[in-house]
Amino acid sequence: MGGQKWYAVARGRASGVFSSWAECEKQVKGFKGALFKGFPNKHLAENFIMQNVASPCTPSRIGVSRTEHESPDRESQRPPKRHRKSEAPCEPGAALSSSVHLLRFDGGSRRNPGPAGAGAVIWAPSGECLWRGWLWLGVATNNVAEYTGLLFGLRKAAALGLKRLAVEGDSDLVMKQMNGEYRVKNTALRSLHRDCKVVVGQMDHVTFRHVYRSTNHEADSLANRAIDTRESSEVL
Repeated sequence: MGGQKWYAVARGRASGVFSSWAECEKQVKGFKGALFKGFPNKHLAENFIMQNVASPCTPSRIGVSRTEHESPDRESQRPPKRHRKSEAPCEPGAALSSSVHLLRFDGGSRRNPGPAGAGAVIWAPSGECLWRGWLWLGVATNNVAEYTGLLFGLRKAAALGLKRLAVEGDSDLVMKQMNGEYRVKNTALRSLHRDCKVVVGQMDHVTFRHVYRSTNHEADSLANRAIDTRESSEVL
């Protein structure tokens, strides 16, 4: 007799890992471009989800099922982020070094886990906005959305050939984990954290700094746009 089978849905009505075909089928049947696969264990299913994190030029949906919860921390208790009606100008609001680009990212989930999105913005040292993008993630937690926003921005920065980067975000957890101050205990976050480190390793110098949400309004707005429209896009 076969053992428990797990189903990973990377693109569907709701993304995540499901323990039955019936639940998986609800997410993918009749869904154009659905991406899913069955696995003999949960770990392989989770890896499939994380391996299909969107690349900078081909946004896709990722997430975790509603039964997947992250370890308690301050970030997971944050209230859902709401879309601001007026979008602020694309500007860093602070002087940059002549050789350092600025990346700000954000991610949010309504109901945690629930409908989730991520956004990221890259500025040149001159203050010119080089790129901004947003990703619709399906169902995910706050922390998965935050890390996905970071990975989305890092991959775009690498694709643009940037070598010196100042990264700012309002997730204290993500910043402390990227700086090595906190251990990454959650399995889903560990995979995303590892992918971020791989991209960082391709650059010459990268710093991570926590900022408040009021400073991070542009990326916050993009993450909420993804949730509100359920679409992914980018602007150069």
